[in-house]
Amino acid sequence: MELLGYEFVQRGILAGLVVSVVSGVVGVFLVLRRLSFLGASLSHIAFGGVALGFLTGTDPFLFTLLISLLLSNLTRWAMGRVPGDALLALLFSAGASVAVLVLGVSEEFGEEVFGYLFGSVFLVSEGDLFLILLASSFLIGFLLLSYKSLLLTSFNEEVAKVKGVNVKLTEHMLVSAASVVVVLSVKVVGVVLTSSLIVVPALTSLMLARSFLGSLLLAGTLSGVCLLFGVFLSLLLDLPPSGTTVGLSTLLFFAVLLKKSLR
Repeated sequence: MELLGYEFVQRGILAGLVVSVVSGVVGVFLVLRRLSFLGASLSHIAFGGVALGFLTGTDPFLFTLLISLLLSNLTRWAMGRVPGDALLALLFSAGASVAVLVLGVSEEFGEEVFGYLFGSVFLVSEGDLFLILLASSFLIGFLLLSYKSLLLTSFNEEVAKVKGVNVKLTEHMLVSAASVVVVLSVKVVGVVLTSSLIVVPALTSLMLARSFLGSLLLAGTLSGVCLLFGVFLSLLLDLPPSGTTVGLSTLLFFAVLLKKSLR
């Protein structure tokens, strides 16, 4: 309880809570669109972007965000011409290779770059928190304004077109939102666990919820609760907060799956 009085702990919990809730909600759309692996691919692109940001002396967060937005939209455009799973695998490999090459060129910031592999809510600075809150506000606004379009395109693109929805624009906006979520998540849980933070709560909520809106609300709630318990458990047992958060989320998923199977 004494540790909770420290500003860096309070700042980390707030940042982690905001990112986890937004990640859970966006994850539902990605799972339904069969784009779950997009999170893992973009997280490795983000890793390469962070390395390039340090190498060029630019802000790693903003540089990575721009790279992720560009490549995610380029990938979505190319999915009609090249198999989607192959493109995502290409992104996955390319991001990691860029990071390795940059680290090979200059090792002076290697420790800082590798810190993004596993992340930690306790390493969030005041500037990071501001950017996280700002980006999350835009994401929430986008989800509220585009809810009907996202709902229709997630289940039936033909009906969405009949209803006047610009499907291609909606899909590009969705992958852009996913890019922002990934970049935010990398700071909190790291490259390795980002996709889990996005996908696992979404899968759990889709098994439990009885409506689409319910699945969105439940995904955000479950993700936020796992983050809080994960942070408290990490403080209690001196464990990495990213690992405890995703570990609890995964255990919850398998518990729900087991209960469903027994029924």
